[in-house]
Amino acid sequence: MVVDDDPDLLRLAEVQLRDDFALILASSGADCVELARSRTPDVIVLDMMMPEMDGLTVLELLSEQTTTGDIPVICLSALSRVDDKLKGLESGAIDYVTKPADQRELVARIWSAVRRRKREAEALKRHSTDPVTGLPATGAFTVRLNEEIARSNRSAAPFCVLLLDVDDMAAVNERLGHEQADRLLARLGRVIKSELRVSDLVFRYKGDGFAALLPESDAATAWVAAERIRAAVKQLDSNTAAPTVSIGVAEFGPKHSLDDLLEKAEIALFKAKESGGDMSWRSDDPRKRSLNT
Repeated sequence: MVVDDDPDLLRLAEVQLRDDFALILASSGADCVELARSRTPDVIVLDMMMPEMDGLTVLELLSEQTTTGDIPVICLSALSRVDDKLKGLESGAIDYVTKPADQRELVARIWSAVRRRKREAEALKRHSTDPVTGLPATGAFTVRLNEEIARSNRSAAPFCVLLLDVDDMAAVNERLGHEQADRLLARLGRVIKSELRVSDLVFRYKGDGFAALLPESDAATAWVAAERIRAAVKQLDSNTAAPTVSIGVAEFGPKHSLDDLLEKAEIALFKAKESGGDMSWRSDDPRKRSLNT
């Protein structure tokens, strides 16, 4: 994506880059943020001096969103002082090119950013994908959770975590055998994803469990999503009896650390299982046990 408020420079960029890249053009910072969310470009070349919303503001908004926070951004600016370059790089950009940009240099820097992002994505997938479900594993969950905590601390946007366990998984393994039980876990992963939004992220978590990260969601919204998942899982046909799941729901709060949030979710999950399973439990529920056992 190329972002510039000057239509002549946008047309020039299109002529210079269209043979090498599939281009998305944006003429304002607001358009950039919206298109980045909906189109998820591989790289953004961002003019830093635009009216209404300048490049630094765009970088801040992109960094706050789960879907756009890891898109590489190359700053493009007529300002060449070291302090100006440092502001862009410290705000999350990976590179800074001074106008007027040499076409060959800009193309080379864009290709470098594309290759870097591809290598990082492949490495993350290789080292953090669960072989049974194909979902990102616990390590990837921790990385993304830390990123979401940082975004929430900057923007005060709410988000929630769901922790899910199959009720009496040992009995499921005994009934189905390990191979069929693994297939069931893979199906569960697909069901969980199908009941959540595109922006929500699902992970394999601690053995036979699952975790979901729900950006821009409060506890009430996340609990409704958990109930959808729980109901959908009960519709699965898994040879003689449909599985059930227990779900713990926790919302990130001010001054929470990663460990604080996971502890809240783990306790909520424990209360759901302790109360008989097949239940979603919010961490802010004051009851010691469910009334629906």
